[in-house]
Amino acid sequence: MPLTEFQAVIARLLVVDRTPDSHLAGGAALHFEPQSARYSSDLGYFHVLPQFVD
Repeated sequence: MPLTEFQAVIARLLVVDRTPDSHLAGGAALHFEPQSARYSSDLGYFHVLPQFVD
């Protein structure tokens, strides 16, 4: 699934603060092929440790 241009911009901004305890989940993570016809309307990020969640 290709990312929209907006999703790609957001992903590049978020990757700067990524830690080994943060993960990308959902459709964007499962279908990350540029030639795919499937798009996802969200990027699902989560953290393993609760202290990293605001």
